[in-house]
Amino acid sequence: DLQSYADVRRKTNDRSCVIKVSSKDFSVLLTADIEAFSEAAIVERYAAQPETLRSDVLLMPHHGSLTSSTPQFVDAVAPKLAVINAGYRNRFGHPRETVLARYASRNIPVLRTDWHGAVLLGTDGGTTAVEIARETRQRYWADRPDRRDTRPIE
Repeated sequence: DLQSYADVRRKTNDRSCVIKVSSKDFSVLLTADIEAFSEAAIVERYAAQPETLRSDVLLMPHHGSLTSSTPQFVDAVAPKLAVINAGYRNRFGHPRETVLARYASRNIPVLRTDWHGAVLLGTDGGTTAVEIARETRQRYWADRPDRRDTRPIE
């Protein structure tokens, strides 16, 4: 939205480009670092065409921060799977437990790059294929992160 550049109070993260990639069988919504303001604008923009936002997979906005993944946005997208791009023990504490609980309450499974490594998605024309790098490419020198350890790296 070009008008957002006139608002100096708006964060640059919230001006991220949102892209939906679709085939006849599969769709992914790539949200980058949008926050609640942009999520609300997107939901409002496509309110008359809700199928436009619905996606099989959602790249969770802003790494699962508290400023994103509003209930209205998650409900509008209605993903079958969410993926978080977050660094292991990152200093921001992403993803936040409150946000993860929002997805869990909707029975949306979440894959995390900090725990699972690369997440590869594909389709064979009807089913979604998910490959998790830490499970398919195990190496003795690459320990699995301890999921209980959520401390940021200092």
